[in-house]
Formats: sequence, structure tokens, C-alpha cells
Amino acid sequence: IQGIRKGDILPELMQILEENFIKEPDGKWRKPNLQDDVDLEALRHKSLMREFKVYVEAAQKPRAKIKEARVEALRAGFKQCYMDKDFATIVSLGNKIPQNLLTEDEQLLQFYEIASSRME
Repeated sequence: IQGIRKGDILPELMQILEENFIKEPDGKWRKPNLQDDVDLEALRHKSLMREFKVYVEAAQKPRAKIKEARVEALRAGFKQCYMDKDFATIVSLGNKIPQNLLTEDEQLLQFYEIASSRME
């Protein structure tokens, strides 16, 4: 707390836990083993989902267009939205990202088309 300056934001404990530790099925938190590929993939997925949430928030603004986006983050987010049956998020974000990202990436296009058909 000594290093806090005016205007500096202290992250919540939950945010620190989510960004740096892995939650077990029993609800306990553990330090990731950086030698374990599964743990590294879980941390990578968390990072991609954080980035995806930024895109979702930007897409919710009226007349917003997202000029640049990381395809990996979009893939991870679209996949998660698909598993959660959140087709509206896929469609709304798909309409806001550059069309070449959507049409040139087979996975993104597939998620978008399926979500669009489920929305009708």
C-alpha cells in the first residue's frame, strides 16, 4: 500500500487471484505450475478472455466499430460464447470487427454463421 499514488487504482483481491492463480473445482486457488502445459494453457485462455471482454464492451457502444482485434482472442471468446449459448454476443461482435477478419478466418466465420442462424 505504500506505493499508492493519487489516481492509482488498487486491484481487488479477486482480480489478482483470477489473473495469477488457477481455481480448482473444489473452489480452492493454487499457484500455477509453469512447467505444466495445462496450467500454461489455462493462464493463456484467461488472458485471451480478458482481451475478448474488452472487445465486447467496445462493441456495446452505439455506432462503435472495432478497427483492430486479435484473432486468437476472438476465437477463444466466440468458442466460450458458443458453449454458453450466447449467440447474440457472437453476432453483435461479429458485426463490429473488420469483415476481413471474419471472412478470412474459417473458425470465426463458422461461429458467426451458426450464431446468426440460431438468432433467427
